[in-house]
Amino acid sequence: MTTSTSEIGARLEQLGGTITVGLDAMERDGLIRRKKDRSDGRISRIVLTAAGRSLRKSLKADAAALIGDMFATLSPT
Repeated sequence: MTTSTSEIGARLEQLGGTITVGLDAMERDGLIRRKKDRSDGRISRIVLTAAGRSLRKSLKADAAALIGDMFATLSPT
C-alpha cells in the first residue's frame, strides 16, 4: 500500500513542509522510501520498508499500553 505526501498531510492536519521534514528523516533512517506516482510524476508515493513495518507494529503496541495505563488511573465517576 502506498500513500501520497499530501494524503499524509491531510490525515495529520499538517502543512506540507512539516510532513516533508518528517518524511526526509524517516527516509534517511530507512523506515520509508519514496517512489514517483506512475500516472502523475509530481506525486511522491510513500512506502514503508520492512524496518518501518516492524517499528509500526512495536509503536502500536506501545501506544495501546500507554493508553491503557492512562485510563487505568481514572475513576469511573
